[in-house]
Amino acid sequence: MKRLLITLTVIALSASCFAQGKEGHLSIIPRIGVDLAKITNGEYFVAESNSDFKVDANIRPAFACGIDAEYMLNSHFALNAGVYYTQQGAKFDDYSIENEDKTGYGVHNNILKLDYISMPLMAREFITDNFSVSIGLQPSLLVNTCRVWEEQAFVVGEDGARDYKKAEEIETDYSNLTQKFVLHMPVSISYEFQHVIIDARYVYGLTRSFKSSFGKSNNSMLMFTVGYRFQL
Repeated sequence: MKRLLITLTVIALSASCFAQGKEGHLSIIPRIGVDLAKITNGEYFVAESNSDFKVDANIRPAFACGIDAEYMLNSHFALNAGVYYTQQGAKFDDYSIENEDKTGYGVHNNILKLDYISMPLMAREFITDNFSVSIGLQPSLLVNTCRVWEEQAFVVGEDGARDYKKAEEIETDYSNLTQKFVLHMPVSISYEFQHVIIDARYVYGLTRSFKSSFGKSNNSMLMFTVGYRFQL
């Protein structure tokens, strides 16, 4: 048993030696994962002849990928610069409108898309050989923006049941309402084992996502990625 414990300890220590890049060396880290995005103050109001209500903004789950270049200053600190593609925005609540003449429509899969090319610049501190925390700034360029939803008309029958028609997908361009450049602040915690890096990151918009005439909303996102360190 004692020999087994010694062997496991040696293996663990050996693994931790490879948990981070070597001092004075550059590493390339490709990453892939998911982001859970939302916008602050993102709700909007629907005003019809017989109804007026608020539609809340919720989390939009989406895809994220990127690549980092990391330079180890010493055994505890590193500088990191990357390029990422992230799909941000929000997903709104479903709702329906019923008119006095017993016609109406429902709105489903109501998504605001704010897709960015982001360039995070971060300082990274290794708390242990495996765990690290990072903070920095992230300039982001908007590459795609629109709101898409499915609209489905219906007629209310004499029994009160709704007879739905075929859903129609509608897309509205938001490029004249959104800021082309947004500055974010990313904060992350990472665990690294044998060159594999698991990263959880919170990204908050320091500048507005929309032009002042539309709304005071900021991006807010949780991003989870898995990466692999290639040391050069």
